This record gives sequence, C-alpha cells and structure tokens, in this order.
Amino acid sequence: MIEKTIDLIIKELSPSDGGDLRGMDYDICAVFENSKVFECTSIEQSDDVSCMFIINLQALEISNHISEILNAICVARESITYSHFSAHSLQRFEEQAILKFVTVISEEHFYVTGKIVISGKEYQRLYRKSYG
Repeated sequence: MIEKTIDLIIKELSPSDGGDLRGMDYDICAVFENSKVFECTSIEQSDDVSCMFIINLQALEISNHISEILNAICVARESITYSHFSAHSLQRFEEQAILKFVTVISEEHFYVTGKIVISGKEYQRLYRKSYG
C-alpha cells in the first residue's frame, strides 16, 4: 500500500533537493543519533526518489518488549515529517523491521521518502520472544 502512495506522490511532485534535502538530512541525524532504545549505525542518501534515505539501526539491550523498539522508531519518524502529508508502513520480520515513509511539505512543493531498518541480535531476541 505505501508503495502505491509513494508512486502517486512521485508522479505529482518533485523530490526534495539542495538546501531542503540537506535540512532533512540534518534533522534525520539529530533525531536518530540520540536514542536510548536503538543505535544509529548509518544514514545513507540515495538517488532513488522512491527511497531517498536509508536509516539503519541496531536495537539496544534496554527494551523488554519489541513494541518498545517499534514505538520508538515511529515516534522518531514523527519528528521528521512535514505537516502537509505523511504516511508510513511497518513490516516486521524475524531478522529486521522495515518502516517505509513518505512526507510532503505542501501541495505544490516537494517530498522526501525513505526507509528505517532496525535489526541486530537484540531485535531478533525480542522478535522471537514476542512472536515465537
């Protein structure tokens, strides 16, 4: 479903670039590099307009339940959304969870897309504890 939403937005608007894209990069770094629940292992920019940012995270050994980690990712994502429109999807797998997102600054302007991937031994342990 999120892929269809992203495709529709890509057809109608331009991707963020220049100073606006640098601003989003700065915001992403500020949000994801200061968590007590996960460690940011990398933030990459891509030329793919359907996934402009790839944010890789490792779960830390502080959470008791996988929902704490997934909630922390969703809260962090809210900090990098524009007010006009935002959507995301979250898929959970045993090895990792992937949150794909799109956010639009206004009807006439630009968008940013990306995905947040959380993985690691602690994520996998909590996944097995929660889902068997």
